[in-house]
Amino acid sequence: MTSRAARATARPAIAESGPNDAAVLLSKLGHRAKRLFTQQLVPLGLKPNHVQVLAYLSAHPGASQRDLVESLRVTPSTIVELIDELEGRNLVVRERNPQNRRASVVSLTRRGRAMLTRTLALSREVEAQLLAPLGAADRERLLGYLRTMDAHR
Repeated sequence: MTSRAARATARPAIAESGPNDAAVLLSKLGHRAKRLFTQQLVPLGLKPNHVQVLAYLSAHPGASQRDLVESLRVTPSTIVELIDELEGRNLVVRERNPQNRRASVVSLTRRGRAMLTRTLALSREVEAQLLAPLGAADRERLLGYLRTMDAHR
């Protein structure tokens, strides 16, 4: 017969930490990443959603608000609010679309590009912190998997 201590140590780790399936782990790590990144952005007065808008506009100059809604998968009212906040800080500018006067295009300002550079540096700090337990090859492999998963919406 085994002792109580031996039975306790034989329990699977899952009993202590909860489920360890991909959805749970990704959710847990996502919350941790967002919390760390949000903390880094506080001095700049930005939130992760602001950075997503800036990054999208950097990659897609003159994007429409509809493009932002579809790409970032947020509601139109959320995009309007984010753009209003960024425009109020002179990080983006909204202009009429020359091909469709009823639509607007959104572009980064020089100040917006500079802010994006700062926020991406902070993002890399958070990435380094989150991926610290992994070796270089594992980091690259994980980033590749995450990019593949993100592209496969």
